[in-house]
Amino acid sequence: ATFPRYNSPRTLFQTRRGRCGEFANLFGTYCRALGFDTRYILDFTDHVWIEVWSHRTRRWICADSCEGVIDEPGMYEKGWGKKLNYAIGATKDSVVDVTRRYTRKFHEDEFQARRREFAPDEESSENVFRLANQTIRQQQFGKIPKGRLEELDARMKMEAAFFVKVASSGVWDSDYKEGRI
Repeated sequence: ATFPRYNSPRTLFQTRRGRCGEFANLFGTYCRALGFDTRYILDFTDHVWIEVWSHRTRRWICADSCEGVIDEPGMYEKGWGKKLNYAIGATKDSVVDVTRRYTRKFHEDEFQARRREFAPDEESSENVFRLANQTIRQQQFGKIPKGRLEELDARMKMEAAFFVKVASSGVWDSDYKEGRI
């Protein structure tokens, strides 16, 4: 039996049936309606969820509405035993490789071999995201206030610094939380 996929939050709300994608769409819609910045996370190993930007902690927080779990990025690798390769975060403002938030095996050979199925090396992968973000910025030129652009750039820099820190750690540890705790 095939399960119908609904991309409309309205349809999910009416049918009350869905899988991870439908629940991520609906929860993201609610969060945006309440004024939160959200981004849709696509895990190439077949799962989706959202992240919500916390102004208080100055970080993106994992929010998996299908599982009813908030701020547990280790759930997929550590809890489910998923063999991740790419987790991509998308907003109307950017596309980001957020895989490092969800793995502590980034530098392991087996992990890198899974990523090589999609991109020949990390530099090529980073170039794809850089070019995608340049295109997004060009299309939105003049439409986003300067202060908003500065905020988005600051977020990306903080997140990149966090990713460098955790990618080399190899452990799921409370010392590796993002932002101000």
